[in-house]
Amino acid sequence: MEKTVFVLPDDSEALARVIEAVPQEWSWVDGRLGPPQALVENGQVARTAGYFIGRFHSIHPTIQGPWNHKERRSDRPDLCEILIEHKLPLFIAFDEAGFQERTMHLGAAKKIAAHHVRFGYRGWLFWYVGWDDDDKYRNEARCEMHFSRQENEAKNWLVELAVLPRFGGKPEALTPLLEACRALGLKEFSEN
Repeated sequence: MEKTVFVLPDDSEALARVIEAVPQEWSWVDGRLGPPQALVENGQVARTAGYFIGRFHSIHPTIQGPWNHKERRSDRPDLCEILIEHKLPLFIAFDEAGFQERTMHLGAAKKIAAHHVRFGYRGWLFWYVGWDDDDKYRNEARCEMHFSRQENEAKNWLVELAVLPRFGGKPEALTPLLEACRALGLKEFSEN
């Protein structure tokens, strides 16, 4: 595996530009984004409704309530918060969004993620290219973006780009992302 890691700034525009650099032909995205506390406190964010954007709903979102750990299920969302009051979502969860899609592509997920990141949403996004029918994680390349407000996150504020030659990956798959990170002046991280 060939890997390059960059340090991400806490800069909404820079984060959005890295997201926008993910190639359109990549396969899918997993991740979760949450709003900044300031938007929550001033009432711009729904209290009970977020978006779930997953493989089995194409790229179209399902409105869900927050996860109730005690009852091990999602609480009921108040649809009026999103549809009538036009509030921002409490969360955006991506689960294989764009995977094997013929009619909708990863571009919609990229636009949704970049738009909300510009509002200050933070979290993590993992982008993948290629898969094997027996193992979807046998990828040619991947991009892991960690930009969470959780201080205990070990890989926080990093973008990790990896090519996996053993699965047919070629370094040029990462060229748009490498160019975007370098154009933004992101510091390349050395693990040594």
